[in-house]
Amino acid sequence: MTPNVIPNCTATIGASGRFETTRPIRIIDLVDLPPIPGFFSTASRPRRQYLSFLHAFARRISLPVPRNDRTNVNYLPTQVFTEFLRDADFDGRRVDGIRYPSATGEGGSNVVLFATQTDVRARSGRRRTCGDSNRGCG
Repeated sequence: MTPNVIPNCTATIGASGRFETTRPIRIIDLVDLPPIPGFFSTASRPRRQYLSFLHAFARRISLPVPRNDRTNVNYLPTQVFTEFLRDADFDGRRVDGIRYPSATGEGGSNVVLFATQTDVRARSGRRRTCGDSNRGCG
């Protein structure tokens, strides 16, 4: 999932990283959600509501967050639900992250991992910035 190019990069400095997990991880995938069943389908009402909520959440979490000094209250509901997903048990285990559509709208996706410093190891590698070798960001 490591991109070679970061689309629409307007920053003068950027960073990307590559890593490998040390164990299998569980990710909630909001990119490849099943379609919401129609009202007259054989799907149960709770299933339709569940999928409708997940589709709406995927749209909201994918919205760009303005980078200014103001607190963006529209972001808070997605943050609260994301923290719920991080802390909840699903089938007796926690999930390790979420995959969601990119805010650029170009078909990409992002992954957020619920990791702390104790969950990761440093690995040496080359750092590149936006504009390195005339390749843009990446």
